[in-house]
Parts: sequence; C-alpha cells; structure tokens
Amino acid sequence: MQIRLFLSIFSLYFIASSAVFADAKMTVILSSFANNITPTTPIIATQCEGVSPSTVSGAWSERVLLDKPFLEYFVSPSGLPNNAGTRNSPWDLESVLSAQQNIPGGSVVWLMAGEYYKPDATDSQSAQFSVRLSGEENKPIHLRAEIGSHVSIDGGFLIYYASWLWIWDLEMTPRNEWRPKDYHIPGNDLSQFPNARESLNILGGNQSKFINLSIHHNSVTGVSHWKSTANSELHGSLVYDNGHLGDTKGAGPGLYHQNITETERLVTDNILAGNFSTAMQVRGSGGPENKDERYTHYFRFEGNAWFAPREQSGRRNYLHTSHTKTRNFHFNENFVHGYEMRMPNDYWNYPDVGYIPENNQHCDNNHFTRTLITDRLAPVCRLFGNNKEKLPNESESILRPNKYDPRRANLMVTNHLRVDEISVSLGCFAKKGDRIRILNSLDFYGTPIVDEVYNGQFVNIKWPNVPWDMYSKVDPIDLTTFHKEFWAFVVMKNE
Repeated sequence: MQIRLFLSIFSLYFIASSAVFADAKMTVILSSFANNITPTTPIIATQCEGVSPSTVSGAWSERVLLDKPFLEYFVSPSGLPNNAGTRNSPWDLESVLSAQQNIPGGSVVWLMAGEYYKPDATDSQSAQFSVRLSGEENKPIHLRAEIGSHVSIDGGFLIYYASWLWIWDLEMTPRNEWRPKDYHIPGNDLSQFPNARESLNILGGNQSKFINLSIHHNSVTGVSHWKSTANSELHGSLVYDNGHLGDTKGAGPGLYHQNITETERLVTDNILAGNFSTAMQVRGSGGPENKDERYTHYFRFEGNAWFAPREQSGRRNYLHTSHTKTRNFHFNENFVHGYEMRMPNDYWNYPDVGYIPENNQHCDNNHFTRTLITDRLAPVCRLFGNNKEKLPNESESILRPNKYDPRRANLMVTNHLRVDEISVSLGCFAKKGDRIRILNSLDFYGTPIVDEVYNGQFVNIKWPNVPWDMYSKVDPIDLTTFHKEFWAFVVMKNE
C-alpha cells in the first residue's frame, strides 16, 4: 500500500515536473528562435508618432478610468434576457443593447466568444441590433469583447441614441457570403440578397466611443456617423471591403460623416482599405441650391491610414469633404497611399475656393505616398499644409500606439523596393522579451504574420496579399505589386 502510494505521488510529481520543464523548454526555444533569426533586409528603424505607449499592464490603461470595484456583467450568444447577467447565467445581447437590463454607469459588460445574430433577421436592415443603451455622466458603460475572445456580430449596430457608451473589440461582418462573384448588385437592390448586412450606423447620442472594431464585408457603408452625434470618437478600428458594385459605380464609402452639433468629432488611428466607394466622405446636405456647409464642421482626423484602393471603386477612390467653407476641420498625421485628396473641395463650385484662415482648417504632418493632390482639389493640404508628399524612394516604418489599449499599436510600413519580406524594429512600443504578434489589418483574426518573443532589435514581416484588384489614379505604375509598396499592420504585445 505504501509502495503504491509512493509510486502515485512520484508519478504526479513527474507529470507536473515534465509540464513545467516542457513549458520552460518551449519558452527557451521561442526566445532562442527570436534571438537567432537574421534580418532579411537592412533593418528599418521605426519612428513613433501619436500618444506615448502606456506602461500599465493588461488591457486597461490610465486613459480608461474605472471606479474600483466596478460591476461586471456577461453576455453570450446563448444567453437569455431573464438570466442574472453573470458568467454562469449570461444575458442575451439584444436585451442589453435595448436597455432592458438595469446596468449602471461605470460597469463593464463582457461579450463572451461566439457569433451574435438576431434570430428574426430576414434582410440587411432587420439584422442590425438596435442600441439605446446609455451610461451616466463621466461613467460610461463599457461594452467589450471578453479579453482574448473573438466576438462577431452578424449585422451591425443601429444606434438610435447612446450616451456615455464605449463599444470595444467587436467584429461586425455577415456570417454568410452574400455578394455575387462579380460584386454587381443590379439597381443597388439588396432585397434579393437576404444575407447582406449593414454595419455600424450611428444616428444620435453623445459622449460615446467606438474602439478597435473590425468592420468588413458589409453591404453598404463601413461606418455611417450622422449629424446629431455629439462628442464621439471612432478609434483604432479596421474598416475594409464594405459595399458593392452598383450599376454605374461602387456603392459604400468606408466612412460617411456629418456633424451639426458644434462639438468635435474624433476619427483617430483607424485603418481603412478597399471599400467600394469613397474612402471617406464628409458631406453637407442638399445640392447646389442648398449650400449648407454646417454638416462638415468640427472634425478631427488624426493618425488614420487609407491604403489598397480597389479597382471596382474606379473614379471614386478619394477622400472627400464637400465645402470650402468648412470650419474647425483638422486632417493631421494621417497616412494616405494611392488615393486622390479632395480636402476641402470646391464641390458646389464656390467662387472663393482656397484657404480661408478664419475657418480654422488644417492639413498638416500627413504622409501622402503616391497620392493625387492638386491646388484645385485640396488647396488646404497642397498649398497651405506642412505635409510629406512623395513617390517612395526609401522604405520607412512608423508606429502609433493605441490610445486606449496599451497592448496594441498600428504599424505603417512603406516598402519602396516591393520585396516579399522586410525587417523593421518596433520602436518605442516593444522591448526585448515582449511577446509580439503582428497581424494583417485586413485579416485581423487570421494567422499572425509574426508570433514570437521580441529580440529587442527587429522582426521580419512577410508581406500580405491584397484580396482584390488594385487601382491608382496617380500614375500608370505596375499594379500587380502595388500592394507591396505600403501596408498598415496591427501589433499586439503581451496579451
């Protein structure tokens, strides 16, 4: 009996020791692998822009204040409205978003992994979840994917009114294929495609933020942000491959914005690519007989990246504001590759085209690479701004830490030789020994491009392929490798 007990204890010890040893061995292998790799190209020293990286560990930073202790609630795809809202008894998403649950401001609502969809969805509009959830002044409700979980929304959010609500880390994309192979929807009639889905449609509210979302493959616009939304921000989101091909042109801008609240609309550090219509449109209401420029006031676009224009967009591959009389408009520190700039643009043929100092328009410190900018189409950017306009003759790497998630940053790389693999440092963001994942911004939930322990010097990045045919309005270049000239990546550390 004693011998049998001794053998059992020894066996348990051996198994535990083996597991610890195996884990330690794996760590050594990963570290050794990371430290022994050699650069495939001369290492590009990464410059850092934007906010300083946070030193706070975990997913929360000092920029996201929470009262401690804070209340936590849980939602799952199989949850029910009459449950308790705990991990073991989670709510459903629809009852939470429609404010049927009593959730006080300052709470965190965690969405557990899985696909969320409305069971009664029959078309693109009925598939959207209606959002009327609000927190309290200076105590937002955080609606967020559980850390490390993949949460996908089939059909997006239709936000009628949301005050003090922060929505984080969600994917918004149809579960099922809906576009025909040629992308053409006759007459723009989406009713014949029951699997088509809308995405993020923000009609009203105030003091809300939309952070690190992945919005792609939806039927029309990526993000529609309408005139009555005050003091809001879209940050760190990936918006790509939205829309379809209509009878005469692409339908579906990446971003469509209006603002008449006279509060600043922030659009910061997002990555946008390959949407079927304009890359971005900030537009007033009405035609030439109704020259209402109020809708384009009080915008701040900073740190965003637009790249990979698609062939189906054709002549509509541009970033666009529609009024030269726009006031308090800032377009700074952005990255644009291959698009045409119309900012501000003489869209309604104003006689006073050009820079109007009292209107407080700024277009500064942007990185315009192979981008079409003319005195007529973008006078503020071209004639009066301090910008880098270039045809790439050297490679460069610029990193921008995420404002709200200290684990995350965007990495913009110019690859002027269009090589298949390139070596870059990670600048201010990562140090030796950090666990690093580099993700394709157009396939965030796919296989990482890099997944290793950082050696403190560089990583080798294999260049992704673009999933659509490219287009350029700038010059007749080789479009078969155009996608290799610039790319925006997402870097994650120590998750």
